[in-house]
Amino acid sequence: ITASAILEEKLSNAGTAINTENGSYKVYGMEIIDSYPASTLTFQQIIEKSSNIGVVKLSQKLGAERFFKYARDFGFGIYTGVELNGENKGYLKRPIDFTNGSLEFMSIGYQVAVNALQLTMAYSSIANNGMLMKPYIVKKIVSNDGRVIIENNPSQVRQVVSTETSKILTQMFRGVMEKGTGTDGVVEGVTVAGKTGTTQKLIEGEYSSNSHISSFVGYFPVENPEIIITVIIDDPKNGYYGGKVAAPIFQNTATRLIDYLGKTNSYKDEYFSQNIITNEEANTT
Repeated sequence: ITASAILEEKLSNAGTAINTENGSYKVYGMEIIDSYPASTLTFQQIIEKSSNIGVVKLSQKLGAERFFKYARDFGFGIYTGVELNGENKGYLKRPIDFTNGSLEFMSIGYQVAVNALQLTMAYSSIANNGMLMKPYIVKKIVSNDGRVIIENNPSQVRQVVSTETSKILTQMFRGVMEKGTGTDGVVEGVTVAGKTGTTQKLIEGEYSSNSHISSFVGYFPVENPEIIITVIIDDPKNGYYGGKVAAPIFQNTATRLIDYLGKTNSYKDEYFSQNIITNEEANTT
């Protein structure tokens, strides 16, 4: 969210250098630490290396009002509208409710709650030239005699960022895979744009250094994205960095999917049009 907004508002470019404080930076008395300490990183490297300090400093350039606008535009804190019951819209604090450090910590994933579909939609909008799309589960229901009973088609929600911004960010995410924290998620034969995530879990009202949520979101092929996979691991035990525990699961899933479909250049209609479930079949499965 922060990176998209910074690019869209033209506050920095991919080559802008940021002082990343040798890996330790205090915000209102609270210490923020980078896993890969560096004195200075470019904006591109901040994304590639998952620099908390770099993102925090970028959020300070952005400010609370603009941060909130983009987070809401990407779909955080509101229902997705998907046709499943029981969705939780998550939690997005309004700027009026920000306390000291809220902006900085929200920019790296704290004091905010999102569900997996919201996260996937946000990344999908970057893959889709900045356009947020309405999600749906069922493409089509067809009767035994071939009549279409229900059909869902792609529906645009809003243009969140420009095509230019989405292309730049996609290349940043490609860098994550090639020389950043996502190298363990590289898929042979296809170019992937992806981002790792690692956060402490909220345990009895406090963030715990012993319990984490690890994630990885990737979409491919970069040249014409068609598939996105989100992996979220709740409290992993053998390591906890998203690039180490979630990215390999993405790699395995994507590889099996590509092998299953039998190609790496197009994944869309040819396969799914052959796998439409009829109304009668749906009632028996």
